[in-house]
Amino acid sequence: MKSTGPYPTMYNRDEIFFRLGIEKSEELLQKIRCAENPDFQDDIGFSYLHRACQAHYLEAIEALLKMGANPNINDNSGHSPILDAIGSINENNNAILELMLEYGLDLDKMEGEMTLKELIESFDDDEMNLIIHRYYNSSK
Repeated sequence: MKSTGPYPTMYNRDEIFFRLGIEKSEELLQKIRCAENPDFQDDIGFSYLHRACQAHYLEAIEALLKMGANPNINDNSGHSPILDAIGSINENNNAILELMLEYGLDLDKMEGEMTLKELIESFDDDEMNLIIHRYYNSSK
């Protein structure tokens, strides 16, 4: 595995990608705001947004979405970034879900055999279900 500076280049990941997994700082948010491609994906399709959701880094998610990152982007396995956030318990999950919906998260998008809406409902989380029903019903 090659390295440029302190960050390895495996899967063609860059500095922002690696830092998203290990830090939360104003300096990193500034780097994100200056990124050439907010939809950057590594060799396995994992995007900045996937990484920020995995880290439950609300400020980075918002910065990426404001720059035009696609909340419906898939990795090479067909998974959306939101699943990297809500797939594990975290106090920011509901805020992340609302933010992603604000920026166009498609609840009718297929995630395997289920729509994203059905998948989120299967978590049986009352607060998340209220959020998706509010957005789903207002968009129909």
